[in-house]
Amino acid sequence: MTSPRMWARAAGVLWLLCIACGMFAEAYVREKLILSHDPAGTIRNIFSNEQLYRLGLTLEFAGTAAYLALTAILYRLLAPVDATVSLIAALFSVAGCAIWMANVAGDMSPFVFRDLLTSAHAEPSRSIVFALLRLRPETLLSGMVCFGVQCLLVGYLIIRSSFLPKALGALLAVGGVGYLLNTSAHFLWPTFAAILHGCGFLPGEAGETLLGLWLAIVGLNTVKWDALRAQTQPAPA
Repeated sequence: MTSPRMWARAAGVLWLLCIACGMFAEAYVREKLILSHDPAGTIRNIFSNEQLYRLGLTLEFAGTAAYLALTAILYRLLAPVDATVSLIAALFSVAGCAIWMANVAGDMSPFVFRDLLTSAHAEPSRSIVFALLRLRPETLLSGMVCFGVQCLLVGYLIIRSSFLPKALGALLAVGGVGYLLNTSAHFLWPTFAAILHGCGFLPGEAGETLLGLWLAIVGLNTVKWDALRAQTQPAPA
């Protein structure tokens, strides 16, 4: 890590790339093609807009891969604050990314079952494919549990650091709590989750976006990072 500011800016770019890919795949492609109570219409939309659907899947996978790279960089940048907590945050992030990447397999189900879906006896296969597509949000929320822990711990490390704005760390930590609250409510108290209506995700989304912008544009305070790293380096034998 000869230039921590360069790595910090790379992390910011990766973070923003991940957010942009996710927004396109979720808010545009799936919102446009997946009809929540219409299996036949959903399958028809996917096959009629196959390239758009495949682009959404590709960008989702690329965005998750970008987040994996971001995870490694954040671990290195925040290890001088507390190496153990930074490692725990990274492991939760890797787990979340693995869940999200595996989710892409279910999204490919329309193409795996294409021959059956276009046959005269398409109804059973259509039901299976539609069930896999509707299972996707549940899988995403399972990953969000992991990312909630990661954001909480990364926010905590930023608050303790001297080389990044503490306010951004606090916002990210609150966002991590919001992720955990929303996902826990979805699994344990669906009625309360319906009342929240996803509002618990807003602080985390804001924190991730603002921190990504800060890292991409400003980076971090190299002098303070170097000083903290020197303090935590083991003494020579």
